[in-house]
Amino acid sequence: IVEALKEHESLLEKHFARLTDGYYADHSLHLLAFDLMYCCNTYNFYKGLTKPVTQKPARKPNRSRASAEEAAMLKAERLEKISALESEIAELEQQCAECEEISLLDVQVTSEQYGVGTVIRQNADMITARFPEMEKSFVLNKKFKARPTFENDEDVVAIFTEYAEKKEEIRRLTRELGRLQ
Repeated sequence: IVEALKEHESLLEKHFARLTDGYYADHSLHLLAFDLMYCCNTYNFYKGLTKPVTQKPARKPNRSRASAEEAAMLKAERLEKISALESEIAELEQQCAECEEISLLDVQVTSEQYGVGTVIRQNADMITARFPEMEKSFVLNKKFKARPTFENDEDVVAIFTEYAEKKEEIRRLTRELGRLQ
């Protein structure tokens, strides 16, 4: 390529005329040859060219490209995965909706730190309880030990812990669905 560039004096004149003092003047033309190859590859200028000696295409055919039949099969598999994910998300959302219908308002709670209180607000698995001295919010999940306890504490906390896990699974599946679409 360098030898071919040396034969094109008008191109070289334009090239060196554009170089200012801040640029390296590569008189061996290796940088210009590399830039030319990079641009031809990036902008697909090799497409349709043949090698002068063999008259074969300049690029080897890409054997990794799927045939139309394989592409249709891959598309069908992708659509099947999308459908399965959408179904799983819908099922999890239904289960979460059932859990969201559970109301803990006006239920009495006991906290080691704050004493006896009453639930005054609930947002899914988050409650706010009013204690004698203050209001405090808690996430109902077994991993949080500082939360208040209920009369049927194990059942309540198990339900809302499962709810939180399902919501996280919905978020994960939604991200995966986004990547497939």
